[in-house]
Amino acid sequence: MGKSSLFCFTKQASYEVVTFGACDSSSLKELLGLDVEVLKKDKDSYTLKIRGVMRDQAALSGLLNTLYELRLTVLSVNLVEDEEKNIA
Repeated sequence: MGKSSLFCFTKQASYEVVTFGACDSSSLKELLGLDVEVLKKDKDSYTLKIRGVMRDQAALSGLLNTLYELRLTVLSVNLVEDEEKNIA
């Protein structure tokens, strides 16, 4: 698979987004409907890993906008290769 096929704006892909802020994982999981894992808790702030399939780049942009509106700091956004493709 060439690099150009990895970055298609119109096809679904799995993403992992790491955030920091005052929103807990259960609230975020209900709101987004994605997998949310607490990586670290500091007093009233959380470092969270959000993982899920986005139907296209517009859906990813919508997720990032939602996180911005929740005043969460986005620490990283990573494209995650589908596990199903790695099964031999």
